[in-house]
Amino acid sequence: MSSFRKMLLGVVERFMAPGRLVGKDNFGNKFYSSLEKNHQGEAIEKRIMVAAGSNDPADVDLTKLAVEWNSWMVNRRKDPPTPEEMERLAFQRFEMARKVAVLAEEDAKRRVRSRALKANEAAAPDMALLHSQVGLESGRAPNRDVNKKSDVDEEASGQGNSFQPGVWQPGK
Repeated sequence: MSSFRKMLLGVVERFMAPGRLVGKDNFGNKFYSSLEKNHQGEAIEKRIMVAAGSNDPADVDLTKLAVEWNSWMVNRRKDPPTPEEMERLAFQRFEMARKVAVLAEEDAKRRVRSRALKANEAAAPDMALLHSQVGLESGRAPNRDVNKKSDVDEEASGQGNSFQPGVWQPGK
C-alpha cells in the first residue's frame, strides 16, 4: 500500500507542480521552470522555487539560497546548477574557508609578535648589556693608548692628479 501511496503522491505532485522540476538543493528546496506568455504574447521562462516544507512560492527567501541557485533564479545563468557542480563548488568553499582560517591564525600570531616588539622598543635599554658589548666596565672608558698612532689616522696627501683606476691595492 505504501508504494501505491508514493506513486499516487508523485502523480499528484507532478500535476500540481508549478512547472517542470529542474533540481533540488541540499536543503530540500525544489526548483521549477515553466513557459508562460507575457502581455505581448511572447513565451518567457518562469523560474519558481518551492521552499522545503512549503508548497507556497511566496515563502521563498532568495538570500538563503546557494549562490548558484540564486543566480539561476534571477536569470544570471541560463542552465540550473548540476549536482556535480554543486559538490565541486561546496568542496572549493570548504577549502577556501580552511585557508582563510590558517591565514587568520598566522595574522593573529604576527600581530602578537608586532605588539611584543613595540613593547620592547618602549622599554629602557639594558645599560649593563650595552657596556659589556662595547667593552666598558662600570661606566668607564676602555683603556686605549691615545698617543699610539694608528694606520687609519694617516692623512691623505696628493692632489689626485696621479689617480689610475684599478691600480690601488690596499694592504701593500
